[in-house]
Order: sequence, then structure tokens, then C-alpha cells
Amino acid sequence: MSLSQTSLFPREDDVLEGSIRELASHPRVQGFIEDVMNDYMPDKPYLLFIPEAIHKPLTKSRLYKKVNGFLRNNAFGAKCHVVFISNVLGVCPEDYAIKEVSNFKLFGGSPDRTVMERTSRIIARYLEKTKNNYEKRMVYARGSYLETVKMAAEISDVSVDEILTPSDLMWLKKLV
Repeated sequence: MSLSQTSLFPREDDVLEGSIRELASHPRVQGFIEDVMNDYMPDKPYLLFIPEAIHKPLTKSRLYKKVNGFLRNNAFGAKCHVVFISNVLGVCPEDYAIKEVSNFKLFGGSPDRTVMERTSRIIARYLEKTKNNYEKRMVYARGSYLETVKMAAEISDVSVDEILTPSDLMWLKKLV
């Protein structure tokens, strides 16, 4: 099955609910992760990781809208591939961050070290798989999301540059 045919949710109102661990071990989530790792190939030269949003779909988050607006208003945007960092999905390319892919509700608090390590291993697999696809890799995140990407970069030996403040996005214009 190709990723474009993959749906975590057969119906729009089918919502998975649970802790990060419960959702991450769900067979549909595991299938999605494997499909991304086996079937998905990016077609843009720059990767920008951003954190998932609490509310779904991921593309409706305030951060995504801010980043996407910046990218649309700059020539760089057409070359940049946004990928969400998710403690449930690991990675979720923006082209698949639609309601049916991200229709889940998390219960509980922040991720613990075990969850971060699991997520970093998935991100590391993605970085290794796409190391020849991207000319540059960046992360726009703080806290546990940033730490998770740093762990993934170390595991995969693929460098990822940090972008920590909204004003730091301005340097992206220089890449064009």
C-alpha cells in the first residue's frame, strides 16, 4: 500500500485516544510510521522540523501557520519541506499532516526519556533515509522536541541546524 493511500482512520470521526505509549503502539500508527520510512520520499532540498500541535490537524496549529506564512512570502518557501516532530508518529511530513492522519487525542503530560528516545530513533531513521535528499536540515523547536532532534542527529550522524527564535527565520532568506 502506498503512503498516499494510507489512512490511520477509516472514518473522519474515528479518533484514537490514549497516552503517548498507547497511541504509539497502536497498529495503525505503527503502519503509518513504516509507510513513511519505506514509501515516502521528499522532493524539496531543505528540511524544516517543527513540533506537533496539541490540537489536530497539525496544519491548523498557530506555529505551522506562522512558519508556512513566512515560507510562502519568501522564495525559500518553495524549496522547504516542513516535517512535524510527533511523539506519537515520530515524523509526519506536512503533505500527510491532514486530519485523517493526525486525528488523535493525547492524555497525559510531557514525554519522558523513554518516549523521547523512541521518537529520536524514528527521526534518526528518517534522517538516514533522506540524507541524500536534503541539502540542509533545520529544526525550529525548543524543549523536549529540540532535545529529541539533537539525539536523532547524533544517532544518525546527520547534522541538523537549530533555529530557536522567530527572528532566526530571517537568515533563511539568505539561502535563496
